Amino acid sequence: MQKSGNIWLDWFRFFALALGIWKEPENPKFDNSLKPSFKAYYRQHIFPLLPRYESLRRAALRSFRIRLFWFSLAQVLLSLLWPLRFIGRWLSGNLTRPQPSTNASWNLWKCFSRIEKYKARIREDIYPLIVRSVGEEWTYEAEGGVSVNIFQPFLPLPEHTIGRTYDYLGGEYKGVKIEFVAAELFCEKRDGPKLAFKGFFLYCRLTRPIKGEVVIKPHRSLAGLWGNKPPEGMKEIHLEDVIFSRRFDVWGTDQIDARRILTPSLMQRLLRLTDVMTNRQISVSYKNQGVLFMIPSEYNHLVDPSFADRATFMRECNLILAAINDICRIVEVMRLYRRVSL
Repeated sequence: MQKSGNIWLDWFRFFALALGIWKEPENPKFDNSLKPSFKAYYRQHIFPLLPRYESLRRAALRSFRIRLFWFSLAQVLLSLLWPLRFIGRWLSGNLTRPQPSTNASWNLWKCFSRIEKYKARIREDIYPLIVRSVGEEWTYEAEGGVSVNIFQPFLPLPEHTIGRTYDYLGGEYKGVKIEFVAAELFCEKRDGPKLAFKGFFLYCRLTRPIKGEVVIKPHRSLAGLWGNKPPEGMKEIHLEDVIFSRRFDVWGTDQIDARRILTPSLMQRLLRLTDVMTNRQISVSYKNQGVLFMIPSEYNHLVDPSFADRATFMRECNLILAAINDICRIVEVMRLYRRVSL
């Protein structure tokens, strides 16, 4: 997946805008960066909604300014009163150091609450419109869509106790039904939940069933943070392709079925896919009539809505359409639409 933008730059521009250091352009061009094939759809379905969401963005910005001012003023007053509180405790014989207020972080978060509500509104209202431009069969859900548990029969997921899915995309490309979702897996520890996996799952339902089961995971030397747990009930498959064996470990229920699936052509396509995706930790599972890809990523969203720019959604349109193009590219590179042997 592509980067969803420089988050730190977005925050810097937002604070500069909130403090009046930076001003937005008065008359932005609304379609100068959009693809020609998408411009007509944009002007018909998204452009009429821009004034409403621009007013919501400005209201969120005003709310942030006001709350940040009162929060900052309260912190200054508390810092001035802190020595007086200590002196009062000392005079009363209580030399215990006064503890800082535990509500400070909560009050700071409330400053950003309107911004988060605005971003959630964009995901719920605008993103489905952008996705639907690809085809009526394509859908988007901001939260949920599918559960992480449905992937467990395909791949041995990292050990976790909490699973969350979001940014769900569903659609069809060349007869292949596609489900794509972002996910985070956490494992409960004594000192709190620890991240076990962050990335994306892509499930493709093929046009014909597959005989046998095969799991392809990054080689032990490349598994890194996510580990390389062997699947239960499967045995390791040793292949003659040296380059492929250096990049991947392979398990299967049957040696003959595994070799029937892992043809030299498919191994070359998988190597090409990891080069295209610039991610060598992709895991793949072939089972029944589906193929599941597990793709680790440092980005926790498909596209994070911008709050520092005017509500034109051009950036979001381009990034979402590019992400869908990447998903379809996986289907193309792996030739999952073919009705003949893999």
